[in-house]
Amino acid sequence: KDGDVVLCFNFRTDRGREITEALTQQDFNAYQMHRLNLRYLTMTTYDATFQGVSAIFEKDNLNNTLGETLAAHGKSQIRMAETEKYPHGEKRIMRASPKVATYDLAPEMSAYELRDAIVPELQHNTADFVVINFANPDMVGHTGVFDAVVKAVETTDACAHDVVETALAAGYACIIIADHGNAEYMR
Repeated sequence: KDGDVVLCFNFRTDRGREITEALTQQDFNAYQMHRLNLRYLTMTTYDATFQGVSAIFEKDNLNNTLGETLAAHGKSQIRMAETEKYPHGEKRIMRASPKVATYDLAPEMSAYELRDAIVPELQHNTADFVVINFANPDMVGHTGVFDAVVKAVETTDACAHDVVETALAAGYACIIIADHGNAEYMR
């Protein structure tokens, strides 16, 4: 209600932006919802245009990041992702995510397109360092649709296999990591 204090704990701007906008920025007459007069705090800046919203942590000015360090040593880089997840000596390759309401409807997302784009780059050693983000398990995992998540993981596994085989044959070393996911907890 008016006068309350709200602390939105989400660090990701794409997840916190909608609820923050709904509570603080405008009326939604279709839902009989009116903007509230709140002391609204977020963990990070969700949208610089939001009025009356304060971020607890401002943007860090990170120095000596991996990309900067590689560039400083003359190493070329390729960073590749779907548009759902998106300087010097760096080539960015993006592939459009499918235009679907939810990713359980297209669990392969654009993994095959990512694979098909990176394989020739690896075969020709066009970069010293390559990062690829396969978004499928994360994005499809958010839907909670088990069969779609299985398909997403199978697709990612097949594409990662092809990428790793190509990379190793071209003399690259490979590291496969993940930072989080819902797929691991589904049954």
